[in-house]
Amino acid sequence: IFPEGVSQREAAVAEPLACGIHATNLMGDMNGKDVVVIGPGIIGLSAFFGAKYAGASRILVSGIGDYRRELVERYGGTYIDSSKADLEEYVQTWSNGRLADIVCECIGAEKTLDQAIRITKPGGKLMVMGVFGKKPTVVAVIYESACTSYVFFGVSISITI
Repeated sequence: IFPEGVSQREAAVAEPLACGIHATNLMGDMNGKDVVVIGPGIIGLSAFFGAKYAGASRILVSGIGDYRRELVERYGGTYIDSSKADLEEYVQTWSNGRLADIVCECIGAEKTLDQAIRITKPGGKLMVMGVFGKKPTVVAVIYESACTSYVFFGVSISITI
């Protein structure tokens, strides 16, 4: 049962949108921050709109194909088709080598989690919103090459050295 005046369609997006807003709240101050969202599905779009609402300076959304490009760009984001361009190289250029202040991984794959770690700036924050089939494993070499610490939110991770 939906509240009076709320359509079924509106109700269907309320929960995912609430996830994006909640994740944004957990990440703290986003004013003026560069944010990258990996995965333009409903959870990724909720992270995009949550970051936009929270005052992020720039938001880059990465996905495969262009079906979400128009929506992201209409609301002031930048979109990259990661099947045509390397996300890590793109973020290096987009951020003038500073990398992202905040990254939201919204797919739930070890490959994209590894990418998320590599594009998060030293001391940056990484919100893992994707649902993994099994606990992800991250190879410690990723940490060693970055020589920095990360703040992870939202997932239990096994680290392999």
